[in-house]
Amino acid sequence: MRWVDTFAQRLKKLWEECGEDFKKWFYGSGFGKTPLQKLPSELDPTGNVYIKREDLQPGRNIKVRAASGILYLMKDGLEGVHTLTVASSGNFARTLPLVAEKLGLDVGIMYFILKPRLDDDPHLREELEKYGEVIPVPETGYCPVSGRDAGRAITNAMIQGEQPGYRYVDQHDGIGNPFGNLTLGEETSGIEEAVVVQGLGTCGSTLGHYYGRVFSGANTELVGLLPEDSRQVGLRNRAGQGESENFAEVSRIADKIIEISNRKAYETMVELWECGIPAGPSTGTNVAGALQTAEETEKNVITVVPDSAAGYAEFLRRNMKEILGVGFEEYLDIFEKVVCSSYEQY
Repeated sequence: MRWVDTFAQRLKKLWEECGEDFKKWFYGSGFGKTPLQKLPSELDPTGNVYIKREDLQPGRNIKVRAASGILYLMKDGLEGVHTLTVASSGNFARTLPLVAEKLGLDVGIMYFILKPRLDDDPHLREELEKYGEVIPVPETGYCPVSGRDAGRAITNAMIQGEQPGYRYVDQHDGIGNPFGNLTLGEETSGIEEAVVVQGLGTCGSTLGHYYGRVFSGANTELVGLLPEDSRQVGLRNRAGQGESENFAEVSRIADKIIEISNRKAYETMVELWECGIPAGPSTGTNVAGALQTAEETEKNVITVVPDSAAGYAEFLRRNMKEILGVGFEEYLDIFEKVVCSSYEQY
């Protein structure tokens, strides 16, 4: 690869300067090293699709990598800071206190969370109030991209983060998110020639996975996935991506960006449940995109199970019937079984 772009140069330089120390701390803290396994044959007739089980991370989601990279790079600049502010729809919120504790940071956390997300998961507020203060923000939809005009949750968290003693933690922009996810790329680099297929949420995990493999010498293509709309929670459709640095970089380097229909994402999610994999809508999108890509290439395809199905029940109860024509209640037994199994695995 020709290193002519500023983003990749900055990321590679940062990795060369502190990557070894970061990895020593990261893996020593019990994060990372999640299983990379083949997709069950009943779903994948090609036999070429691999899934990275980030649902088996502490906190049961991939955001522990983002939070680790962001806070690790911030840690020496937090003198006088007693509270971190963050706008999160759930997964980043859950992992942030785990990482802060492992880094030995003596800080509280103020969570600005959209009220619909709190309504989705009745246990989220109780869980997060163990670590800090939860500020419900009345707004429809889910966290958009960063920027002062991007939404009330992010805007309020940014403004509060400028007050003395506070600091805003931005999971949407900047290099910390991809930096933390470079570990993901290293962990999959044993498959030397592959297509990485991932949904475009904050884009940090996609960039980190891709560049982590490239820095490790693996021959890698990149396919980004976009959903039809926000009913695939955790992902953003094209209109919702905005102008963040991470999305701009994915748009520049991706070999292809494709759209996955809501119906296909949900159908794949249910098929994964039937195989014992605790998929949420984002995983359904990722695997649907990976299967489509595998039909078009002879290379191996790698995608990510970004989180567990735990916490999606109310969201799916509201959305599944409109998308699949069958209500969530019809799937409740298998959903509860696969969620309980995921807790047992971790």
